[in-house]
Amino acid sequence: MTKIFVLRRSTLILVGILFVAAVIGTFYVRSLLGDEAVPVAATTAEYHIAIVEYEGSTKDGKAYEIYRFDPGTIYVQHGQRVTLTFHGLHGAHHSIIIDGYNIQDHVSKGEATSVTFTANKKGTFRILCETHDETSNLVPMVGYLVVG
Repeated sequence: MTKIFVLRRSTLILVGILFVAAVIGTFYVRSLLGDEAVPVAATTAEYHIAIVEYEGSTKDGKAYEIYRFDPGTIYVQHGQRVTLTFHGLHGAHHSIIIDGYNIQDHVSKGEATSVTFTANKKGTFRILCETHDETSNLVPMVGYLVVG
């Protein structure tokens, strides 16, 4: 059996008034907030990266040190202005390179070094410490900058 809904005229008018009020309210809120988006490049994203050390020993008693960036991966938007501040918590000296961006700097224990650049290349780029690279350590000191 088919049901038929009958709406009264007053119900239709009420629904119409509510719809118009919702549309007007939406435009009013948008005018207050502004519909102009802030470009990504207009803001600078700031990240703090600690340089930390882990010590240990192998089963045969050989001591080793492993250095790392913490956090190990930084995610930024393409076109965004970025400031990376490296904090030297452990290790005497670290020469830092960001592949693909021609950025080189260094940080010493107890100091902080900042680099600012525009992330204008998409991809994943290594953040390397030349002092603790693949050839001088059991595990290289490497982090990653992901630009998407």
